[in-house]
Amino acid sequence: MRNQPSLLWKANNTLSRAVGDDVAVGNLDADPAVEIVSTEFEPNERTGTLSRVVVRRGDTGVVKWYHEFIHPGISRIALGDIDQDGMQEIVCAVQEEGIFAFNGDGEILWSHIDTSIQTRFDVGPAIANVLGDTESEVVAPSAEGRLLLLNSSTGEILWDADLEDTIESPMGVGDIDGKEGREIVVSCGDHRTYAFSPGNDTPLWVRSWAEPVEMSAPIIADLNGDADAEVLIANEIEMAVLDGADGHSIWRHAKSHRGIYFQLPAIGDLDGDGHLEVVFSQDRDVISALRGHDGSTLWTFDSGGAEWSKPSIGDFDGDGRDEILVFDTDDSLLALNGEDASVEWSYRIRDEFVVAQFTPAISDVNNDERLDIVVPCSGSIELYALEPQESGQYIYWNARGGTANYTYTYSLADVDSDFDGLSDSFEQSIGTDISFPDSDGDSMPDAWEHFNGFDPSDSAVSWEQFLTYNSSLIVLTILGVSTVTIGLIIIRSRICTLRKRGPNEGSSSSENQSQMVSYGAS
Repeated sequence: MRNQPSLLWKANNTLSRAVGDDVAVGNLDADPAVEIVSTEFEPNERTGTLSRVVVRRGDTGVVKWYHEFIHPGISRIALGDIDQDGMQEIVCAVQEEGIFAFNGDGEILWSHIDTSIQTRFDVGPAIANVLGDTESEVVAPSAEGRLLLLNSSTGEILWDADLEDTIESPMGVGDIDGKEGREIVVSCGDHRTYAFSPGNDTPLWVRSWAEPVEMSAPIIADLNGDADAEVLIANEIEMAVLDGADGHSIWRHAKSHRGIYFQLPAIGDLDGDGHLEVVFSQDRDVISALRGHDGSTLWTFDSGGAEWSKPSIGDFDGDGRDEILVFDTDDSLLALNGEDASVEWSYRIRDEFVVAQFTPAISDVNNDERLDIVVPCSGSIELYALEPQESGQYIYWNARGGTANYTYTYSLADVDSDFDGLSDSFEQSIGTDISFPDSDGDSMPDAWEHFNGFDPSDSAVSWEQFLTYNSSLIVLTILGVSTVTIGLIIIRSRICTLRKRGPNEGSSSSENQSQMVSYGAS
């Protein structure tokens, strides 16, 4: 296999018996190097459970600072520039303490003290411009069933809503109604999914599910190319695409096996046709790629028994095309070809003290303009940083929150403004229009031109490009013309036979049928 990753560094936990599965990557201070943020917690019968937010150098894994809490639960971490200083800050919720924002050197920027705050695995804040003004807000769910909207600079509560039941999964934060600002989409323990416009205590819509199921985070994206946002949700029974405006089903895909296992889907243009596909877990050891516009299957891949982590999508082998990155329970990290799910490369973490692996974080951690992979583990080794021999510079879909910068909105518009399968960061690097899927106006999508090696910013179309783009149409046209021609020949042959022999002479109808089938087949 080509582009086999190599170990960049590995780092021990700061607590000797710690467990942790959260990791994010961002630039937290004024230097050009990035930092890695992780969480740890360690049960202690004498002192109580310790929890830490730990910040390390991205290029070496060396600890820069940590902040400790005497409580068992730190939520999943979000990063964002909440004070408009050009650098990312850290926001997290802490069990029975409140919501905290840290700047890059570990100082608490602000805190919203609330002893009723409840945290839950994989549920945490998101950072986005929700109100449509000039600043971002912090959206913070509390597991007992509250949504809070906070001023990102001060931590002041701007709006809150009490839901009818516990919050069981991460939320999606994006524009689903085409109006100013963003909505919050969240699923609760009452087996309902709610869409809220902040400032309004009445939900925009509520979707009830027929059976009691746990839900993935809602993903907000224009999957069918109609210029309106949809909401994608997976659960243990099915995957469903809902209309963003009112929550009705657009299409649904039943899982091949019912059961408790499900993972957050991933979105990307896997085959370079300029249209989005969805990758999701059919079962513990089976993943499928579905076409976003109708849910039809592009391919299915069976691991042979290993369970999958949440998938990410990006160029992980340096070929300019997107792959799917997954971790399985065989301790293997795999990059799958987006077109057919063939394995591009795999890497197995071999350390006797590593007992579990979790969804990787993906970013350029050593400033070499290539994507690196940071794998959180439990055991004495907390983090493994891996470096593919070759990779692209930009990730498309990040399993940790959807966005490359760990704001945790699960909104594809924060990655790809025109939903054309090319990230805004990548389009800016090659000079194409991030707001229009056909930058050069040649009626060929930017994503298709890039995927097939043509220049998406050049409106001149060569014969090679024309024939490549229209090859399927040309084949269908030829087949159609051939079918019509053969049909006319058969009819003409039949008429000539009848004229020679008369309508009541010659072979039986079954013999004529045989002659026609034979002639048509030749």
